[in-house]
Amino acid sequence: MAKGGLALLQSIPQQEQQAIVADWHGSRAIQGFEQYAKAWIIQGGAKNKHAHKLLCELFGLDTDPTPRRAA
Repeated sequence: MAKGGLALLQSIPQQEQQAIVADWHGSRAIQGFEQYAKAWIIQGGAKNKHAHKLLCELFGLDTDPTPRRAA
């Protein structure tokens, strides 16, 4: 998990956290949670824009780096 990941995770709505874990547990695919979560996020699993942004940042999927990261 990225540095500060716990703080990010705590700021994601509980409903989104429960949805991704419940979907993963109900999946018959043989893949780890991280791979499943990334696919879930990319496919639009997070219904809240704020949660989507935070999840992308948490799992390293953010494509628009902040100026500090771009340097």
